[in-house]
Amino acid sequence: MAGFSVIEASAGLTISAVEAWVVRTGVGVAVAVAIAIGVAVAVGVAVGAGCTSNAPISMRSFTTRAKPSPRWS
Repeated sequence: MAGFSVIEASAGLTISAVEAWVVRTGVGVAVAVAIAIGVAVAVGVAVGAGCTSNAPISMRSFTTRAKPSPRWS
């Protein structure tokens, strides 16, 4: 940005070159974050909506015995 000390926007707003760099950097970071979030959602990472069941997936029923034979034999 050599030679530019003031940047004027079309609305009549005047900002310094440092402020313009900060704005451009902030916009760049915001776009990068938005893209990262979009990719994560597209891939299926960090998506909160899923199965809402509280049932355990791999657990035997409490009423089922490991040995199905009668207990007295």
